[in-house]
Amino acid sequence: LLQNRGITDRERFFAPDFERDNHDPGLLPSIDKAVERIIVAIERREIVAVYADYDADGIPGGALLVKLLRVNGTTVVPYIPDREKEGYGLNETAIKFLKTQKVSLIITVDLGITNNMAVSTALSSGIDVIVTDHHGIDPDRIPLDAIAMIHPALPGSSYPFHGLAGGGVAWKLAQAIANRTGKPSLTELKWWLELPAISTVCDLVPLIDESRMIVHFGLKVLRKTRSIGLKALYVAGSIDQSTLDERTIGFQIGPRLNAPGRINHASPAMELLLTNDPIRATELAAQIEQQNRERQLLVGRVVTEAIDKISTFGTNLPTVIILADPGWPVGVLGLSASRLVERYHRPTLLLGKHADG
Repeated sequence: LLQNRGITDRERFFAPDFERDNHDPGLLPSIDKAVERIIVAIERREIVAVYADYDADGIPGGALLVKLLRVNGTTVVPYIPDREKEGYGLNETAIKFLKTQKVSLIITVDLGITNNMAVSTALSSGIDVIVTDHHGIDPDRIPLDAIAMIHPALPGSSYPFHGLAGGGVAWKLAQAIANRTGKPSLTELKWWLELPAISTVCDLVPLIDESRMIVHFGLKVLRKTRSIGLKALYVAGSIDQSTLDERTIGFQIGPRLNAPGRINHASPAMELLLTNDPIRATELAAQIEQQNRERQLLVGRVVTEAIDKISTFGTNLPTVIILADPGWPVGVLGLSASRLVERYHRPTLLLGKHADG
């Protein structure tokens, strides 16, 4: 079984080791430049924005960097774009808003490697940008104006593992900063492994090498989490903390963190992971639980309506299913398409209409 999957090191696969599998963050492209700029921001008490994607990879990765910067005394503005109004990635509307907040440095999480125009706009507005990402690279859209681009698979990268999730890349930057500042200590930082573990499982990257180590130890933390927000989420979602495993992350924790961004805006999920107020955590967890139920109903409606449309083909199904409906909420179309793929075994495209028409 291992041989069929190209896995030759049994020991490493079955017994992840933090010291052995935790690669040196200094090997990541331009990470030294990123750390130097962040140290300057800390010393000058600049206002820093952590600009994270709206999914269960970007949100935990963003929360990790927010926590780390705050421990180091930095004023941080967490920012997540609106899925329908702003779409994916760094955008001009967000940059204008962050300028009004007196932000002088943006650190992206799980996005930015193709946002060359937006990064140039930020720079012309007096805002520096550090990009952390893991997505596919388009040479024509690389943001060369960024202070640093931290991506394990950039051309010329000497980093030994290219399979990190967005939250995994954020974890490496957090490690590099903590190594310089001493805040938090390595012991405390390990308690935060639960966040990149959620990112890694939810983004479906291969569970090998460093990603496997992150999830292995992240699961141990999740089972005895200190996070007020995650504890509230466990209660609201009837999640058994003692038996929590990777399926719990993929099918219970991840969908709940994704739900706010699919229904309205992802900020409650980020706030949940950052709050230290038990009362607020309970409120947010209840809100997210409700949004998750709403998400399930919306997916059910879209799938049912899509099946009705597909039934008009009779037994002569097309090679590729493509359906559109202006009434379908954009945030649940990917999930709904996956359900149809499972049912019809055909590549499926579902289209809705964005808020901008």
